[in-house]
Parts: sequence; structure tokens; C-alpha cells
Amino acid sequence: MAQDTAGLGSLYGLVRDEASAAYPDVEVCVVEADRCARTDSSGRFQITELRPGAYKVRVGEASAAAEIRAGLETRIELTVPRIG
Repeated sequence: MAQDTAGLGSLYGLVRDEASAAYPDVEVCVVEADRCARTDSSGRFQITELRPGAYKVRVGEASAAAEIRAGLETRIELTVPRIG
């Protein structure tokens, strides 16, 4: 059965550390949607097929707010301390 994806948006962005270096292989989660993705070697990530609305985006202990709009991509940049 086909999934209805009309009216959905997506979130993409970049995760950096405090020195502005790309932060690869960390998990980025959209809390309310229970959806996660891992950053690539350049610190970039993308989470698709999100319903429009306000979400909390979490990377480890750091978090930020994002507003997803129907049919649009929302870009966010997060700066987080290195773990471990």
C-alpha cells in the first residue's frame, strides 16, 4: 500500500563541534516524531517525511527547536560539545 506523503516536510542540516569542525557519526533525533538519522563524514544529516509542526531536535544532551512546513525543507545548524 502506498504511503501518503503529500504535505510533509523534511529537516536537514549540519552538526559541528565547538571548534566549528564537522561532527561525523552522531545521532540527530526529532523527538516528537521519534525519527533519527546519523551524520555523515561531513557532519550533514537529513530526516524526511515529517508532518508540519514544531519539533525539538536533539543531538546528545544538546537540543534546538525547528518548525517544519508542508512541502518544504527546513535547514538547521547545531554546535555541540564533543562526547568522550
